[in-house]
Amino acid sequence: MKKNPFENIVSDVCELDTKIIDTPNHFVTFRDQYTGYTKVFTMHKKNEVKDKLFHYIRWVKNQFSERRYRVKSLFTDRGTEYLNSEVTDILSEAGIESHTTSEYTPASNGMSKHLNQTLLSDARTIPHSGKLESKFWPEAILYVTTIRHHVYDTKLKTSAAKLIGLEPLDARRLRIFGKL
Repeated sequence: MKKNPFENIVSDVCELDTKIIDTPNHFVTFRDQYTGYTKVFTMHKKNEVKDKLFHYIRWVKNQFSERRYRVKSLFTDRGTEYLNSEVTDILSEAGIESHTTSEYTPASNGMSKHLNQTLLSDARTIPHSGKLESKFWPEAILYVTTIRHHVYDTKLKTSAAKLIGLEPLDARRLRIFGKL
């Protein structure tokens, strides 16, 4: 059976140790296991995951309905941000299967953990190199994620963005982060 984009999603929440007032200090990733395409949402609190999950499911449905892509399963760790009645209701209503790691084995969600650490590492270098304040980390994470979508993937023989039908990134429109 042929796999399709967005059928199997892995997700995790990452918390930053920085506590800047009015700046989100968490982000959640939803990564498609087939293409590697990742949607990132920044959050002030972990309990916002339910809203971001709902938004993500609607985004896939609305953006890719003509291609008939839809989320069929979600794989997460056993964090309370995922294991609660609100998230269960969202998944149930959308007909999405929920899969979680085994208890006391966070390493089994390694793909998501690794992704979050990679994005964090990439994003932290941007404000530092541009001599920007750390309050810009959310924008830096979104920036590096967008660029990663358009990088050629040898396994896919294309970029994740092209595979799901998004417009190519025009490199002439890219700017040094923090400069107009």
